[in-house]
Amino acid sequence: MKIAFDHEIFCLQKRGGISRYFCCLADEYIKHGHEVSTFAAFHVNDSLDSCTSISVRGRKVESYPPKLGGLSVKYNEWQGARDIRQWRPNVVHKTFYSPLDGSSYKAPLVVTVHDMIHELFPEEFRAKDNTQKLKREAVKSADHVICISENTKKDLLKFVDINEHKISVIYHGVGLQDVSRIAPKSTGQMTKNRPVVLYVGARNKYKNFTALIKGIGVNHRVRDSVELVAFGGGAFTNHELQLFHQYGINNFRQETGNDEKLIWYYQNSAVFVYPSLYEGFGFPPLEAMALGCPVIASNASVLPEILGDGCLYFDPENPEQLANAAEEVLFGRAKRDQLIVAGYAQSSKYSWQHTAEKTLKVYESLQ
Repeated sequence: MKIAFDHEIFCLQKRGGISRYFCCLADEYIKHGHEVSTFAAFHVNDSLDSCTSISVRGRKVESYPPKLGGLSVKYNEWQGARDIRQWRPNVVHKTFYSPLDGSSYKAPLVVTVHDMIHELFPEEFRAKDNTQKLKREAVKSADHVICISENTKKDLLKFVDINEHKISVIYHGVGLQDVSRIAPKSTGQMTKNRPVVLYVGARNKYKNFTALIKGIGVNHRVRDSVELVAFGGGAFTNHELQLFHQYGINNFRQETGNDEKLIWYYQNSAVFVYPSLYEGFGFPPLEAMALGCPVIASNASVLPEILGDGCLYFDPENPEQLANAAEEVLFGRAKRDQLIVAGYAQSSKYSWQHTAEKTLKVYESLQ
C-alpha cells in the first residue's frame, strides 16, 4: 500500500507528540512492506531527520523567513497536494487539519483528532487562532476519522455534528522505552541528592502545573525533602517563580534535552506527577510507567481511561490530595513498589504495532 502523509505537522512543529505519532506509525508500516512518503517541500521538523521509514519529498530548513511563515505553509500545501496527486497513493493521512479535502489529492482521506483543547479551553489561544474551524472542516471532509481515546471521541461529537460510524478509536502506542537501551546511565548527581518529583511537558493553564507547586508547598515533609524538576515547557514564568517563593519551595529547576535525557529522568526520579485538567491521551505518564517511575495523576478527563490501575489518582482541584499522594509514594516503599509493578503492567497494554495494525484496517476499509 502507498501511504501519503501531508505536509502540515512537519511544517508547523519542529518536534512533538504528533510528529512522533506519524513516525511511529511509519516504522510499523515499513515492517510489512508498505511505502510511506510525506510531501513537505520545505519543512522544519527534527523527527524526520531520524525517521528512515518515511521517504521525505522535500527538504528541511531551520526556520521560515520572518513574516513569511504563513506563505511558506501555503506553498507547502499547494506543492504537496500536487506531488501527492502525481504519486497516486492508496490513502492520504492528514498530519493536522489542513483545509484541503480528498478531491485535492484524488485519494481517500483520513484525519486523526488528538484532542479538543481548542474547543474546551479557547482562552488558552490567540483570538485569531482558527484551529477550531479547520478541525471541524477537516473532520467533515475526511472519509474516516481516528480519535485517540474514547474521551476524545465523546468531546468531538459534542462539538462537531458528524456520523459516529465514521469514527474509530485507536489508542497510541508507547515507545520511548525502546530508546532506553541507549540512554546514558547517569548525567551527574541530582542537586543536593534530593529525590526528584518530575513533571514533563508544557505548562499551559489547563496543564495545572500551579497545583503541583501548591501541593508540594502545603506539605512541609514533601517540600523540605524533594527537588521539583520540570522537563520541557520552557523557562519558568514570573508567576511560577512567585508561587515557588510564596509556598517556600527552594529546590526546583527546569530542564531541557533530547529523548535520552528525558529517559534518564524518568528512570531516576522518585515520582512522576501529572496534574492536568484535560488531555487527549496522555503520553508522559505512560512513558514514566514504562520506564519504572511510579506515577500519581489527576483523575480528570481521559487519564483514568488510559492509565487504568497503573497509578495513584488525586483530585486536580485539591492540592492537599496531591501532596498526600506524593507523600505516600515518597515515604512508603511498599506503595512505590506496588505502583512500579502496576505501571509496567498498564503501559504494556499500548504498542505501536497494535496502533498501526488498527490504523491500516481503516485505510483498507476505504479501498
